[in-house]
Amino acid sequence: MTLRLDGLVVRGEIDNTRPYSVCGWLKLRGHRTPLTLNLTGDCGPSLKGLRVRFEHPVPPDDRDDETESDLSHLAWQQIGPTGTMAIVSEGTGQGGRLSLEWFSQNGRVTLDLADPVLEAVSAEDELDEEAADEAEADLAALAGGEESEDDEDPYGLFPDDLIEKFDTEADLVDRAILPTSERDSDRGVISDLELMEDLIENGQGVPIGNIFDPPIKLPRPDGLAEGEAEAALKILLAKLAQHGISLDVCEHFSPSEAYQLLVEEICPFELTHPELEATQWVQHFSTSDFCETCEAEFDREFEEYERNRGRDDADDDELPF
Repeated sequence: MTLRLDGLVVRGEIDNTRPYSVCGWLKLRGHRTPLTLNLTGDCGPSLKGLRVRFEHPVPPDDRDDETESDLSHLAWQQIGPTGTMAIVSEGTGQGGRLSLEWFSQNGRVTLDLADPVLEAVSAEDELDEEAADEAEADLAALAGGEESEDDEDPYGLFPDDLIEKFDTEADLVDRAILPTSERDSDRGVISDLELMEDLIENGQGVPIGNIFDPPIKLPRPDGLAEGEAEAALKILLAKLAQHGISLDVCEHFSPSEAYQLLVEEICPFELTHPELEATQWVQHFSTSDFCETCEAEFDREFEEYERNRGRDDADDDELPF
């Protein structure tokens, strides 16, 4: 069954500037929290290598009031392999369509928008956004919007038991005025977190390759052509996504090498906890953890950081006269 988001998406962003990775977000009508994408694979030629923002051509308020979809089953962090992702031309003199497809915890998911408003985002735009975010954070801090727990009583004017009493009363007020659904959601997140911590500390776990029921049959990686290996990789990633497991592929691994790593190393020897599948927690793996080139680059960056820190410390020790 396919989950179609056509009538729900107001705006969003697709970023394929990192090789074999598609990240982004989708703002859904009627929901404050955006749907995030962390997919493995590339877009088609019309979107590959680009970061593109898009918006529904008709403002949400001007569209017919559609029946609100039940999204209680939706995983708000979407993982899995990409399918068809492209801007499709409608022909001479006509607009185009944004067609997105991926395979996630929710199975096949599609988004098809006719004549979307498109905007390419450059690296300079991204830097401007980061500067604006930092400035906004600085203003919030100056206005007292980011006070930490350590700043609650900087001069020690109140006894500890009185501060604790205030905190308790404030928590009771929050619980009284918050909608029941939000309180239940908070409790659900806490219980899911407690379950995850308990399983990590005390659970036995099972090899990832043992979670498929019925077992899946895939070709051995030896001797596969690159296209065949990538097709098998995406089938396996789609199956893993349904269990909340994803793989990030670094720039040094080809799809066939990523498939071989999954089949020969990760699935047989890495453990997972099937009890977590209902919580929407995602277990991430990355080829960079198995990549000698990535490890060497990290070591070089760390050594450079240590050298720079040593120079900064030496400068601090120097007298100004």
